[in-house]
Parts: sequence; structure tokens; C-alpha cells
Amino acid sequence: MRFANIDSFGVDELLLDEGNYRFRKAPDQQACIEKIYRSNPAYFSNLMTSIAEDDLGELLLVWMDDGEAIVLDGNRRSAVIKVLWNPDLAPTASLKKKAELLAAKTQFDFDNIQAQVSESKEKIYKTVYERHASSNGSRRISWSAIAAARFRYDWKIADNNQYWHATALIFELESNSPEISEFIDSKDYSHEVFTRVVRAALSRGIISKNIFSEKDMRIKKRPKKLIDDAIDKAQILLTSIKNKELSLSRKGSTYADADKIEEYLSQFNVVEEKDAKKEGASSEQSNTQNTQEDSKNNNNTDNSESGSNQNGNTNDEQSSNGNPPPKIPMSVNITSAVNLLGSDKLDQLYSSLCTISLRKHATLMMVGAWTFLEALATLAGKGANTGLESFYNTKINEWYKDKGEKAEFKSSVKYIVDEGNVIKHGQIAHSFDARHLAVHFQIIEPLLLKTIKFAANKS
Repeated sequence: MRFANIDSFGVDELLLDEGNYRFRKAPDQQACIEKIYRSNPAYFSNLMTSIAEDDLGELLLVWMDDGEAIVLDGNRRSAVIKVLWNPDLAPTASLKKKAELLAAKTQFDFDNIQAQVSESKEKIYKTVYERHASSNGSRRISWSAIAAARFRYDWKIADNNQYWHATALIFELESNSPEISEFIDSKDYSHEVFTRVVRAALSRGIISKNIFSEKDMRIKKRPKKLIDDAIDKAQILLTSIKNKELSLSRKGSTYADADKIEEYLSQFNVVEEKDAKKEGASSEQSNTQNTQEDSKNNNNTDNSESGSNQNGNTNDEQSSNGNPPPKIPMSVNITSAVNLLGSDKLDQLYSSLCTISLRKHATLMMVGAWTFLEALATLAGKGANTGLESFYNTKINEWYKDKGEKAEFKSSVKYIVDEGNVIKHGQIAHSFDARHLAVHFQIIEPLLLKTIKFAANKS
């Protein structure tokens, strides 16, 4: 049991959380009540009737902070109780009148409100996270996307399906322009749209990845030029969302799918990294270390793996001469589509597939390719009883008409599935050279893009 202590409080002993993630900061207790009420007046009114007639329901979660009992979960119910107890606290005259009528006949015990109690704020917030902000399906009381994102960001929680970079950027913009707070907390703001566009902008180099600290899950202080550029673009994006130029509505032409986002981002230039990096060089010592490590790795790699031979030919040149490339070429289109889908698992799988040597790690790459197809198919709705090859063959038949194109897709899918299965399930089966995977991935790129888009529309 996470909370061993259940205590009773009088209504006047309970303090509303003035830094509540759902309703934002408030200067005092009365302002808390007003913020909570105005977020959804009808719900507040109905909840007041429910509590007056049926009681509190689920126990409150209270953090004991130097003798003060602060409600960290159950602020809306606590605000309702306070208005029932003292109708003068009601934000409107009509609500005050209703509170007076309900208070006259309620059996609610204002001196004996039970709550689960802890002096550990972290322990309480773990439960708050599970109830409201988790994206893994365990939450049962929904917060808005921005409230959940704010909670995860403050507590440095990176869910599998969450992209914290967009959250960091919107809050950096808010710190520079506090006037946007009202809009991003309103129902008109879509954090999902903002996140989709930021993902795509990062993958295209329109917003620099170098402004983010992956370790701290924060925006760095330098390079200032790149940060200012990102803030300016985020402001333009926010204005576009406010003007309903981008939305989640499938009616009309504003739906933020991959094609719409591609069209929207065409107005922006790719960032100039070189000049900005000079500005932040003193605070980017890790870049030097990474360069040294890359150089060391290249020196330890034979010519065919490093991407050039003694004559200086590139991988592309070798490929044109008939030799498959040593790695799967990374497709900008697939990278962008995966980013928009929002699956960290798929993103990491594809990044690894395009990074690891097809010769040195052939067995690993064959299994990795199979895993990528399996993970994508699952996101696209493949059932547990449907075979992987069967799933893709069905989609190929559904989406394509040209017999030659269908045969080519099916052949490449069959190769990846068969090889992956043999290696996964065989006791001694392995691969010496997986460079043909590069060719197969180039062949099935249109199929992968269509499947990713199909999965995104399902979600």
C-alpha cells in the first residue's frame, strides 16, 4: 500500500494547491477556487450537487508540508467542498445561491474529510502521474495534453510516446512571452499539433537539435542564435494554431498530417549551424569529445565500412559500381514520418538500423530489420494471430495495383521476415553479410511510408 496513513481534516484545514498543474498557479486560495470554477463551470456546479448528495468519493491526496495540509490531488472536489461549506466563496451569484440551497440539506461532514497523507511529495506525485499524466494507458482521469506535458517536463519523465523537446520549446517561449499562457491553457491550443510540427522541424533541420540537452531534458543557454531562431519559429507556429491554420480536425484542409506539415514547413529555412556553433563552442566541450570518438571509430574501421576506399570513392560511388552500401541509407522521408507517428521505439529502431554496420553486425541487423517491420505492423493494427508477412501482403494488395510493384514489395518483405525468423528461432543460424538489407529497405520505402501514415491515422 503506497499510503499507509489516512487522516481526517476539517474543511478549513485543507489548502488548495496554488501551483496546481491542471489549473496553473494562483496567488491565493480564493483565486484557486475561481480558476478551478472557470475551467469548467458546468462541471463544477454538477460536482457540487453530487458531493452534497452522495459524498466525496475517492480519497484526497494530501501533502503535509511543515504542518500545512496541501491537497495535491482532488483540488476540484476540495474547492467544491469549500464553496458548500462557505457559499460566500462562490465565484458567481448564481453558484452562491445553489451552494446555499445544497448546504441547507446536505449531510456532508465538513469536519471529517478523509485523505491519504504523506510527507513525501515525490510519492504523492507518483500517484498523481499515474492518474492524470501517464501516456501508457493507466490514467483514469484525463488532464489536458499541456497539463500532462507540463507535469512530465517538470519531473523529467519521458514517456515512451512523448516528445519532450516540443514541451521544452513551448515553455521556453512562455518564459519569454508570458502573454501566451492564457492561450496555451485554453481549449483552442493543441499541444499535439505543436508537437507534430516541432518533431518534423527537428528532423528537417529547421529547428536545431543542438539547443537541447538530452541529459537534462532542457533547452541549453547557448548557442543563443539557434535558440532565438527556434523561439521565433515556435511563435509563428503558435500563431498558426491560434488562427486554426493547423488543427486535428479532419474537416477542411487544416488537418496536421504529414503532407500538411510538409507544406507548412516549406516557409522556413534550414538553420545555419556553423556560425551559431562558434558562439557556443565554450559550452559544448562534448562536441570535441564526440568528434574524437568518431575519428577513433573511423580509424578502427576498414575502408569498405568507413565509406571510402583508397581512391576516395564514397559509399554512393561504390553502390553505383554494384556493391551494396555498408549501412542502410537513412531516408529523410521515413525519419520525418516516424517522428510524426510519435513512437520512440520505432524511431530508435530505424536510427539504429541506419547506423550499425551491415557487415560487422549482420546477425543483429537481420533481427533488427524484422523487429522494425513487426513493431510498425503492430502500430498499424496487426493482430497477435496474424503473421507478419501475411499482414504486409494484405496491405500491399489493398494499396497497390501494379503487379510488378506488388511482387517487388512482397519479395523484399518475405526476405526480411524469413531471414529474421530463421535467425531468431534457429540454434546456430546467423548471417555473415546483411548488406542486401540496404537494397530491400530502398525497395520497400514507399510501403513503409504508407504503413506509417496508416498507423498514424489509426492513433
